[in-house]
Amino acid sequence: MEKVLVRLYKYYLTYIAAPMNRARRLPPEAKSLFIAKFDGMGDFFLLLPVLKRLRGAGWRVSVCGNRYQREILDHCGLDVASVPFAPGSVAAVRAAVSAVREARPEYAVNLSMSAWGGILVNQSRAPHTAGLLQEREWYVYKGTKLLYDRTVSYDPSLHGFEVTNRLFSELLHVPRAEPHFDRPAKPGHEIAVHPYAKWPPRRWPWFEELVGRLLDAGYRCVLLGTPVEHDGSGLAARFEKTPGCRVARLNSVSGLLAEIERCRAFIGNDSGPAHYAALIGRPTFVLWGPGNYDRVRPLGRNVHANVHANVHANVHIFKKEIACRPCRQRGDICAKGVNECLRMITVEEVMKEFRENLKP
Repeated sequence: MEKVLVRLYKYYLTYIAAPMNRARRLPPEAKSLFIAKFDGMGDFFLLLPVLKRLRGAGWRVSVCGNRYQREILDHCGLDVASVPFAPGSVAAVRAAVSAVREARPEYAVNLSMSAWGGILVNQSRAPHTAGLLQEREWYVYKGTKLLYDRTVSYDPSLHGFEVTNRLFSELLHVPRAEPHFDRPAKPGHEIAVHPYAKWPPRRWPWFEELVGRLLDAGYRCVLLGTPVEHDGSGLAARFEKTPGCRVARLNSVSGLLAEIERCRAFIGNDSGPAHYAALIGRPTFVLWGPGNYDRVRPLGRNVHANVHANVHANVHIFKKEIACRPCRQRGDICAKGVNECLRMITVEEVMKEFRENLKP
C-alpha cells in the first residue's frame, strides 16, 4: 500500500505542486547551492573536485542522493551538507523536502537523470532551478518542463566531469576544477585488486589467473570486496592463505577508500573504486568493458589509456574496439551474451603493462 501512496505522491509533486512551487519562491541564503545527484558511486567520486572548488569559491553546498554520499564526504574531509533520502514512504519524501527547504538554496540543480532529483530541486523553491538533461534519447523523465526554470544539455560525447565543470562555470561563474583529488595517505607496497562490479558484464573474467601471475612474479596483492562479493566469487577462498596475498573483507565505503589510499597501485573493472584510485593519483589499471568510454572513463592526474593514446600519465585503460559499445546494460548478461569486449583483454597484455611500469 505504501508503494502506491508514494507513487501517487510523486505524481502530485510533479504535475500539481511543481507549477505552484515555481510561483512561490523562498528567500535564499546568499551563495548557497543544492545539488541532487542520484547516479552511481563513480559519478559521485568525479563530483568531489568540483565540490572542493565550489567550497573554495565560498559556496555553501548541500547534496542529496545515495546513502553512501555522507560517508564519502566525511572520509574526504569535505564541508558539504547532505540530505538523507529514501523514497520508501511518503513520510521519508516529506522529510527530505523539508530538509532541502531549510537549506534555503539560492541555486538548486539536478545533475541526475532522476525524477526524484528534479522533484527535490523544484520543492526547494530556490530562486534559480536547473536540470541537466544529458541523455535525452533514453532517460528524459516526464514532467521535466514543469520542474525547472531552465534545462541544460551539452554534446553527449563530453565526459561527465567536463559537463559538470561547464554547468557550474556557466551558472555560478566558478573556475573549472581539475580532475584530481589529493589525499594525505602515503602509498604502501600492495597492489589493490578489485575484481567486482555491480553489473556482471562489467567484470573481467580472468582475475583469478592474473592474481596468481602477479604473486608468482613477486608482487604483493590485496583483494578488495565486501564479504558477500568475496564469498560469491570464490576468489577469497582461493587466495586468502596464499603468501603475499591479503583478503580485505570491507563493510564500509570508508574502509574501501582507506585501502585504495594505502595501495601501491590499483587494478579493477569499470566501477566506482577505479575512479577513486585514478582521482587520488594511484597508478590505476582498468579493464574496460561495455561502458561509454568517452563519457565515463576514469580521470586523474596520472591517466594512460592502453588504446594507443595517452590521456594523462599513469592510469592504464585496457580497451578493445567493439561495435556494440556502449551497451544499454540491462539484465545480467550483455546484449550479445558473450561479453566479448572484456574477454578479448588477455592476462598476458595486462602483465606486460605491469612489468613495464611497476617492479615487484
